[in-house]
Amino acid sequence: MAERDRQPEKAGLGDILAQPRDMEAEVDIIFVHGLGGDRIKTWACGGQPDGKLWPRDLLPIDCPTARILSFGYNADFAKFYPAPEPIAPELTIDDYSTSLLEALKTLRGETQSERPIIFVAHSMGGLVVTNALSRPHGTDVAKQGIADCTIGILFLGTPFKGSPKADYASILLAIVSCFLPTQPASIKDLRTRSQKLLAINIAFAKFLEGRHRSKGKPHLELACFFEELPLNTMTGLIVPRESATWLGQDAQSIQANHVDMCRFEDSLGSGYKSVAGKLSQWVKDIEKNKTSGRGGGVDGIVAKSIGAIMGEVNNRGVTNQQGLVMGNAYGTCEGAIRLVGSITYNNSPAPGGRLLVAF
Repeated sequence: MAERDRQPEKAGLGDILAQPRDMEAEVDIIFVHGLGGDRIKTWACGGQPDGKLWPRDLLPIDCPTARILSFGYNADFAKFYPAPEPIAPELTIDDYSTSLLEALKTLRGETQSERPIIFVAHSMGGLVVTNALSRPHGTDVAKQGIADCTIGILFLGTPFKGSPKADYASILLAIVSCFLPTQPASIKDLRTRSQKLLAINIAFAKFLEGRHRSKGKPHLELACFFEELPLNTMTGLIVPRESATWLGQDAQSIQANHVDMCRFEDSLGSGYKSVAGKLSQWVKDIEKNKTSGRGGGVDGIVAKSIGAIMGEVNNRGVTNQQGLVMGNAYGTCEGAIRLVGSITYNNSPAPGGRLLVAF
């Protein structure tokens, strides 16, 4: 049986998709699919295993020094989201994040433990990655080493928060309906379950702040891409720009819907050029950063925005929305949030009429 005709493994890292032939790889590029995805089909044209698989067929040309792999896991709705007590959560996003780290530990071993890593994540796969990197690793030096060796994360339609038109749970429901239409989920259920995902974003903000202050770890790059086209006339955009953009990020668009934004048929399209160009530049910068002694820091975002996370907002009954409207705010660094001016609580003026908050 030919190598490409063999049924690919669905879980774990599976077979290496590409690697340099005549030299040791300089970087590992790891692809992570999202809810309802597959380690091969998510990235293949038409969603078929025999379709053009750009991480294998195109990207090695632009990143010839990279070893390229794709991580898979059971991405059903019931398995992905932590269920509220007393329902047993079974396997959840925490388990998949742990599995990702364990798979990389085994792959890299001791001889490749310091090789730089770049993650490319589609949709909810971005939260699997951020959860893996930002969770406490305790005494596990190898897992902490994977987080420390990560030099880039490229997000394709990852929902970090709600948008002015839809709260976080509504966006998550759209993702479930898009990829797993036969699995029932309600807004009420998703509002309960999505608290875990919001907590992941807060933990990732802390991780970025720590990395930004560090001088002894490699420089970290972030890039966000959002879908430009609706899935269909009824559904519209699944993850709009506001939701797919990390704080302070200058996000880029891909002229495709949420499903197809991670599939490229050839190297001529603007979507592939933008994504591959970003990855290629990160790989080229590895040696440049080493020779220049550049360490620590985070690029691709505004540094001062790392520490501010705003919670969900219920605007029902609010008639005056001038200025800043928020539910709750979390800061991970001094000066992350500073508000000066008037404030209202529940659409009523606050006592004293003015507020100064800084922490």
